Amino acid sequence: MKMNDYAAALALENGGFLMAGDAAATLKKGDVIEITSRAGLEVTGVEVKTLADAPVAMVMAAARRTDAGWVPYYSDVVYETAYQAAYAQLMSDAGRGFDVDDVLDWQVLDEPVTVVGVQQVTNYADKQ
Repeated sequence: MKMNDYAAALALENGGFLMAGDAAATLKKGDVIEITSRAGLEVTGVEVKTLADAPVAMVMAAARRTDAGWVPYYSDVVYETAYQAAYAQLMSDAGRGFDVDDVLDWQVLDEPVTVVGVQQVTNYADKQ
């Protein structure tokens, strides 16, 4: 897995990041996510939770606030809550198609997300 420097900075600032669905089989504690050839993020924990139980800082990192409401980074569609916009962003990041009406429903709070805890590592070539 690879991550760009902006996403990595957000992940470090928030102690981790969210992934749509159950990605516990994809990542495990000790894995290193590549940022550059010399720096990466080591996975410190992987836990599947509902979106409602995900850390608020990680939810807020997946969406931006505007005067009209909450907007995911991939589009200009305005959502009423940060959780709706964050879930839309997570689905887009995962490359999954979704119906906007499903995101607008409050049941989106019960959707599973993977909370990935990370810490920065350097010169990690021997860890891969």
